[in-house]
Amino acid sequence: MKLVRRLLTVGVFFAGFFCYPRIEIWYRGTTHPSMALAGGVCAAAVYGINCALRRSCLIVRAGVSGFCITGIEFVFGVVCNLWLKWNVWSYSAFRFSLWGQICPTYCLLWCLLSVPLSLCFGMVARCLGARVG
Repeated sequence: MKLVRRLLTVGVFFAGFFCYPRIEIWYRGTTHPSMALAGGVCAAAVYGINCALRRSCLIVRAGVSGFCITGIEFVFGVVCNLWLKWNVWSYSAFRFSLWGQICPTYCLLWCLLSVPLSLCFGMVARCLGARVG
């Protein structure tokens, strides 16, 4: 069972790695290679959260996932935008942004987007015969 979960986690990482930049291109019209890595890390983290909190309600899993994504976004923002000066994104125009890297608006968006993602991960695991945890 642990091997199945590890393989699913790797698969989820690569799904996020390949899908997130395409979503960003669709939404923003542009992306950066670092966003592929961020997408993979976020997808794997959300999957792990859903495994760990499988007995919790969907809203709790989505909330924890959204805040985790926001934390990952902050780390990538500090490294890519502030240290390396790649200027991948800036939330400076948003109220209450932290150094222009994260903001409450996008934190809420990540929480909302974590709902279908959490549902999807549960369905994939069930279809493959793996317990989500």
